[in-house]
Amino acid sequence: MPDQALASFEFTHVNSSLFWYLAALFLAQLAATLVFADQDAVYTHAAFGPIFTRWLRPFIVTRDHQTAALSIYSLILFFQLLEGLWILQEERTLLRLFFYYFPVGTWLVFWPLWVVLAAGLILCCLVTVVVGFGILFIQGLCLVEIAYLPVIDVVDVPGEEVGREQGFVIGEVEEPRVEGASRMEAIKEE
Repeated sequence: MPDQALASFEFTHVNSSLFWYLAALFLAQLAATLVFADQDAVYTHAAFGPIFTRWLRPFIVTRDHQTAALSIYSLILFFQLLEGLWILQEERTLLRLFFYYFPVGTWLVFWPLWVVLAAGLILCCLVTVVVGFGILFIQGLCLVEIAYLPVIDVVDVPGEEVGREQGFVIGEVEEPRVEGASRMEAIKEE
């Protein structure tokens, strides 16, 4: 009978390689997000602009780039939620296994040690949950920052270029006129 009882305490997700690949991927992504964050804005709270995605600003210039970045970050958030669910299931299994062997009878001598171990295990599980919510919060902030990045949509009007930034017309764009130089060389010089 004990074998059937122990069969319900199997760790299913920890034994799969996908669990560990996703964990390594998310830790690397979190480390990159924190390393590339604007440290001055984090410590001073002076700016309401992008903090965690400021490094993406040069790459997100059109609405299509913004949509692609939002899609990628949303997909990462989905897999982070899936990984978090798996971690919670494994912690539940660990806690059930630990409390299944409650010290009774002759084990009563070890009861104070068991209480200390139980408190430590519960504390570790709570820390894991808090860290998980912190990671999800940072990912949510990244999504919000990308959604509010100002992008320029270029509208082709015959004979002139007009740029719109978040729906506002910013005016006509003048081409630089430099004698003997092409347009690309003039842009590079600016």
